[in-house]
Amino acid sequence: MYALQTAHAHLEKNYLKVKKELDELWRERNELKRTISTFQGSVSSDDVRLQIEEMRACNEDLRVRLNMGAEAYKGKFVECRNLQTQLNKITRSSSVELQETSSALEMQSMVTKLRKALVEEKKAVNIQKCLVLQKNEDITQLELEICELREKVSDSEHAELQTTAGQDAESQLVVQNLLEKVAYLEKTFEVEKLEKENIIHEIINLQDVLRNKEEELQNAAENLEAIQEALSKEQGDREILGEDARAKLQEHEANERKLDMKVKQLTREVERWKQEVDLHVEAESRLMENRGSEEGEIPVEPPQPLQEQQTPAQAQGFFPARGIRQYWSRPPMVPVPMPVPAAPQPWVLVQHQPEHAPEGLPTEVPSQPPFSPVQTQQPSAPLPAECPVCKALLPPSVNRDEHVNGHFDHV
Repeated sequence: MYALQTAHAHLEKNYLKVKKELDELWRERNELKRTISTFQGSVSSDDVRLQIEEMRACNEDLRVRLNMGAEAYKGKFVECRNLQTQLNKITRSSSVELQETSSALEMQSMVTKLRKALVEEKKAVNIQKCLVLQKNEDITQLELEICELREKVSDSEHAELQTTAGQDAESQLVVQNLLEKVAYLEKTFEVEKLEKENIIHEIINLQDVLRNKEEELQNAAENLEAIQEALSKEQGDREILGEDARAKLQEHEANERKLDMKVKQLTREVERWKQEVDLHVEAESRLMENRGSEEGEIPVEPPQPLQEQQTPAQAQGFFPARGIRQYWSRPPMVPVPMPVPAAPQPWVLVQHQPEHAPEGLPTEVPSQPPFSPVQTQQPSAPLPAECPVCKALLPPSVNRDEHVNGHFDHV
């Protein structure tokens, strides 16, 4: 993020610098137009007109190149903004991923707690089963005792019939006591039987609850696996997006360096043209001063020939030589004398030296008209889908409907 901010600030500074240089070039162009118009009004020469037209063509070429550089710079600036927005989205999605990982940890802790509760409930059920078995054994023992008592009662009845009448009262009392005991035992047996049935129903209900909880645990484990797989996929996709963004940033920096080199070359070219124009204006002003002084003093001697009047070294002094053809190797030029009231003045030739384009810059002028905005279309990357529930950006490999349904399945 800090690297993007520094790159953005650097690009803005370069853009303002290029814009300022363009404004200065426009001002200098207007000043040159004014000076040329004044010079044309005072001097009428075919060579001067040709030079002015060539200078205009070169100035127009420089202006078009600077416009092209400015448009390319604007395109890179827009690309930098797009990369910054993508990084902001990636940081937001990373925060959403942290929230999802925290929710996954909470789910794991809940699953462990549920498993512990199930183990405790299983232990309680086993204890209750042991208690039920003990009660069943007690009931069987009571039944055996009842059977024994009934046998004893039947035996005692037979014995009482054989005993005397005095013993009948005692036997009846014993029988009544035994019958009361039997009734009490039967009641206790029925109560214990009901308790046993209730315990059996509770055990069945607990088994159903255990099955439901086991199913919930399985579903939670499956959901955790699905969430972990989705998180791993999203992390891979985000790493791919981050690598693409880093590659684009590197490409953008390379293009920015190339653009800086082009801007530096153009500024050097503009400074060189400024020097040439200053020399040209200075030479023209000297010629004007010489002609003004010669109008007052008329020479008596006849005019000398052109070759004796101006040597190649003197003619070359008006403009700096840059590896071009000397004027004596060019085809002969027809001298045009200036109108003088009394005597002819010496002729003056103004030599034009065409400029060679610097290395690394295009030599052809584009066919588009000047001041035409160059539209640079940037390749639009596919926008990731957004989840309407958690507002997370989904990579292309994740299905949006499955992701949204996953939120409602957890509920």
